[in-house]
Amino acid sequence: MRILAFMHRFGIRVKQDYEISFKLYKQGAEQGDAESQYELGSMYLGGRGVNKDVYQAFEWRQKAAKQGNARHMYALGKMFSDGLGVQKNDELAFKWIAEAAEQNYDIAQVELAELYLSGKGVKKSPDLAIEWYKRAYNQGFTPALARLADIYDQGTCVPQDCAEARNWYIKFAKLNDQFAQYRLGEMSANGEGALKDVVTAYKWYSLAANQGNEKAAQKLRELARVMTPEQIVAAKELVRKCRVKGTGTAARLLCIQK
Repeated sequence: MRILAFMHRFGIRVKQDYEISFKLYKQGAEQGDAESQYELGSMYLGGRGVNKDVYQAFEWRQKAAKQGNARHMYALGKMFSDGLGVQKNDELAFKWIAEAAEQNYDIAQVELAELYLSGKGVKKSPDLAIEWYKRAYNQGFTPALARLADIYDQGTCVPQDCAEARNWYIKFAKLNDQFAQYRLGEMSANGEGALKDVVTAYKWYSLAANQGNEKAAQKLRELARVMTPEQIVAAKELVRKCRVKGTGTAARLLCIQK
């Protein structure tokens, strides 16, 4: 039933028909199928096949969440956080997001980290925030890398630690992220987190510039003017040894020397 609802909802092998999809989801939801309950909530939320009703959306998503699926619990937590179909409640938002995070739902883990940073619905704890970011990263959720690098780089909730920030930026740069590569260029050029090294800075700026980063391209030109010919040759050799494997989110930068 749920599969048929999905097919009608997105027009897969049948004519797209939100009303039929809604009816099928409703049948499954009333029979206690958690996924149908969740998707029925989505239909109410988007006004697909039925008049938009955020309160009904909340009721059905709450039924789904109570059956223990991490994605459903996270979605319910966000509804409490946003006050969508229910009175805003930071404590209940934290409760449901935390339960989803404990089931290793990576998006919930990052959200939970943000709650520990902000102190919304829970006592503020930078240490626990970092722990949850790391748990998300260890599951392969790469956006957590950017937050970890930024936390140590800016020192907004923990003492600034450029060496630790550099370590996290290097991990992110290996995913071919141009901002991480640009920031590593800056850190190498300024001696942040490691000894000043214009050759390494040139490499990172080059890699970022090759992806269209205009600020990196400008920094590269400025740096080249103060480097010796020998340093430029060495830097270009480092760049030459770096290769990107894969595309998009699957891209990986290989042969990083420093």
